[in-house]
Amino acid sequence: MRPESTVEYNHNLSTREEALNSPISSPVAQAPTMRSVTIEEIKGTVWFNDRPARIGDQLLTSEDQIVTGKNSTARLRIDSQVGVVELAPQTTFQVETLEGGNPPITGFYIPLGRARFSIAAWVSNPDRLLGQNLEQITGLKSLDIPLNIAQSTATENAPVRVRTPAGVAGVRGTSFGVNVGPDGKTGISTIDGIVGVFSQGQEVLVNPGFYAVINPGEPPTVEEITPALSTLRIRSISPAGNGAVIVAQADPMDLVYVNNRAVPTDAEGKFRIRVHSGDRVRIVLRGPSVRERRYLLNVDIRD
Repeated sequence: MRPESTVEYNHNLSTREEALNSPISSPVAQAPTMRSVTIEEIKGTVWFNDRPARIGDQLLTSEDQIVTGKNSTARLRIDSQVGVVELAPQTTFQVETLEGGNPPITGFYIPLGRARFSIAAWVSNPDRLLGQNLEQITGLKSLDIPLNIAQSTATENAPVRVRTPAGVAGVRGTSFGVNVGPDGKTGISTIDGIVGVFSQGQEVLVNPGFYAVINPGEPPTVEEITPALSTLRIRSISPAGNGAVIVAQADPMDLVYVNNRAVPTDAEGKFRIRVHSGDRVRIVLRGPSVRERRYLLNVDIRD
């Protein structure tokens, strides 16, 4: 079984809502507010659990799930002020936990696709976290303990987390994107704030305008500058029967879709597809945050 990854967002609550719900700051203790993730925008075909999604649907428990279809998107709101999640096409998004308390615990799981998170500035103070190691942020007692134990401890201590199938990360930013490929490979791009990516006992800090990748079973890559545009490079074309095998390359953190099918890429972003003469191959490259580019290949194989 591959180790799983957690993208964690640490924050301290200081909102009016918290003050109203706190028995310390209010002379009359009030009932805890029901937490939820609400669908506030739908474009195209989006499923909520096993039925078509509707605006206003709420994800409340670990059994709730949203799946976006081809050329379809959804925007979700976490509670009323915590933040917004934007789901790209062909993304699966699940709630893991929505617990109350001070601070509340929020957990999501993304097995496939892309989600961009915009967390309100009051939710965290990234500057306060600069220079702190993962143990200080997540409560890890050491970084050389087994990964599954480290993950459990980090999960228990992270107020907001996003889990994927490929490593562990601690998020310290207010705006970031997460990509998850069909093999669990995870790309994380920071737009604002800082993201600490942790896997296999190693941590890499990802600053605004940079990205890192967690390949399953490997430490995270060092941060690199996020290119302005996604780029497809054709590395080789080899004849095969009445068609050809094309080896192409995308940026390592980008998701690759060939004719609407997610295709796994290696650590360098390379992938292989088989085509036939006369095929029209549509390729979409989708970055973790806002980058996206489409290509159309017309295949003409001649003797």
